[in-house]
Amino acid sequence: MMKQRRSLLALFTVMLMTGSFVVSGCSPNKFEEQPQPQQSEAGQTMADQLAVEIEGKAFSNKDVAFYGLMQQLKIEWARAAEMGSLSQVEQEDRQVYWDRQASQYQQSNIQLQTLIETEAMALLAREKHFFIPPEKLESEVNKFQEKVDGNQAAKAMIDEFGRQQVNAMLRPYLEASMLTNRIINELEKNIRTDQPNASDEEVKYETGKRYEDLFADQMKSIKLTIHLKE
Repeated sequence: MMKQRRSLLALFTVMLMTGSFVVSGCSPNKFEEQPQPQQSEAGQTMADQLAVEIEGKAFSNKDVAFYGLMQQLKIEWARAAEMGSLSQVEQEDRQVYWDRQASQYQQSNIQLQTLIETEAMALLAREKHFFIPPEKLESEVNKFQEKVDGNQAAKAMIDEFGRQQVNAMLRPYLEASMLTNRIINELEKNIRTDQPNASDEEVKYETGKRYEDLFADQMKSIKLTIHLKE
């Protein structure tokens, strides 16, 4: 998955350079659905400023940072799952690895790429008439809550970002992620049908390859305007 992420980032960077899209300049404990706060343009903070538009849908700098936060949380959960089975010496070596992975998602360009990839592929899923039933979405929200409750590092990261803001942004993010996963699952299912004798590793490789091709095609077909500045 990390190799695929690097490959997609490279694709995103190439498309940016070649002009394939336009560039311009006390919280509740549970993740209950809340409306996102709105401010007048004059009262905008840097976090509220427009970062990117995808098919007319606007995303702020805060949205971009939120996608980075979600990736960092996944890394923290993977770190915690691995640490319990390692010796102290092994843990020290792996901590360096996980720190390096997490630091990537503190970079605004990688945060932006993650948002664009997920939202673009979610659009494709909707074009295919995929949808996420409300009960499945709520189940994912509950799973997210359980993971956060079981990890102090995750709690601290959410508190630093702002729990109310996470509450407001979580469901749209999870829905987009689940729709993107529907695309991946469909690709994998088709490959297993077409290549019944393929190994799991071969299926995984071919799924990643087809996903990259599909993402590249989707990027060529959508209207995308980037406003985020370094």
